[in-house]
This record gives sequence, structure tokens and C-alpha cells, in this order.
Amino acid sequence: MSMLDQFSQCTENQSAEASAGADGGEGEGGGNSDFDMNTLRDKIIKRQKIMRELYLVEYIVQILFFPFATKSFNLMRITQEDLITRLC
Repeated sequence: MSMLDQFSQCTENQSAEASAGADGGEGEGGGNSDFDMNTLRDKIIKRQKIMRELYLVEYIVQILFFPFATKSFNLMRITQEDLITRLC
């Protein structure tokens, strides 16, 4: 399981718990629901931002890993003239 999948699963669980707490919450009758919705919206926005950043990191790792995994390049034989050095 990749780091992105683990984070996604963790944040989905937290969102489910937060929404369950907002639906079945105790209180005077709705004064807290606006606060709960704003809190939930903020958490979702933060989650989306982190997901984008993790996706970018995972994408960059794949770009760097793929040429060596497919044996297109050998790490021990790379010189400054190789095309892969422009990427790094």
C-alpha cells in the first residue's frame, strides 16, 4: 500500500467520524452544526491539498525510479552526458 493510499484511508476515516459526530451530536439544537460544517470543510480542503502534494511527490518518485527499474539506465554507469542527468 502506497503512502498516498494510507493517507487517503486515514483521512476518509476521520471525515466519516467527523460527519457522524455532526449528524448525531448533542447540544442545544443546531448552533454547533455550522461550526461542525466549517470544521469539516476546512479538514476536507486540507486533505485535498495534502493529497495533491503527496500525488506530486509520488509522481516524481516514479519518474526517477522508472528508468532504473526498466534497466534503461544503470546507476553505476551514468555520466554527465547521459540524458537522465538533466532530469535530476
